[in-house]
Amino acid sequence: MRSRESKIDNLKCFAMYLVILGHSIQSINLNYNENILYRIIYSFHMPLFIFLIGFTTYKSKEDLNLFFIVKKIKSLLIPFISWALFSSFIVYKFNLIKNLYNILDILYNPDKGLWFLWSLFFINIFYYVSKKITNKISFLFIIYLFFLFLIYFFKLDNKFELKQTTFLIPFFIFGYLTKKHEEKIRQFINTKYLFLISFSFYSIIYVLFKNKTFDFYSLFILKNISAIIGCLFFYSLFSGLNIKSNFLQNIGKITIGIYAVHFYILNFLYNKIFGQDVYLLIYLPIVILFISYYISRILKRIKIFSFLFLGQ
Repeated sequence: MRSRESKIDNLKCFAMYLVILGHSIQSINLNYNENILYRIIYSFHMPLFIFLIGFTTYKSKEDLNLFFIVKKIKSLLIPFISWALFSSFIVYKFNLIKNLYNILDILYNPDKGLWFLWSLFFINIFYYVSKKITNKISFLFIIYLFFLFLIYFFKLDNKFELKQTTFLIPFFIFGYLTKKHEEKIRQFINTKYLFLISFSFYSIIYVLFKNKTFDFYSLFILKNISAIIGCLFFYSLFSGLNIKSNFLQNIGKITIGIYAVHFYILNFLYNKIFGQDVYLLIYLPIVILFISYYISRILKRIKIFSFLFLGQ
């Protein structure tokens, strides 16, 4: 496996750990928004995932035809709906009316389900449209500006996860262009210096603005800047590390399953067994990551479950 491929898989593994750690902090701390570690993680962790998707999208060179859309329906939309049905069944059992109402509610409010899969599906559709119209990634930015205009000038809410999906589009473009111009970036600036620069900028932003109150537009700009710097920081960090671990890379290849399964494991361990002791954060997120990984491996071996829940 080429080093640049292992770098991305390792980074996906690390990003998945941050997701679990962030959700763990939510589970044990009612004032999690005041938690420094939580605020740092949530300033960049989902943009980092989208950045990596954009990065690998350029590398994949997929044919942009109808099969591309079918593939994204299979890999993203079907798992989103399947996990929604599974969660609904756990709560409402065989009550058909309540299950149907709950599924429709999740489709209308995807943040009640695995919203990331929903957002990623539509970002891929926008990418498809962009490349079909102009064959350039730049048109995707025009799509982003269009939705940004609709959201903030017409005061649209987050129904159908429109706001969050729109917010993430630039990071897909950022990852795509980073891969496209990776060699030029390396020639322009050493990844070690990029690591130090991004770390310094992030630290300055955090120190200067952590206790400030912002208007909507200033907060929007600050969120984007901090997320971009976070992506640069970890991209440059993992570019400089020569980590060769098949286990970490395997985790990075099955993040959709881990992302879905960890919610159930996390809820069970924190609420049913261990309670909400802050010291659990030292080791339990890693335990949840490993358990979720092995459950995902089991799902992957069963063809129908692999199709429904992992999109494979």
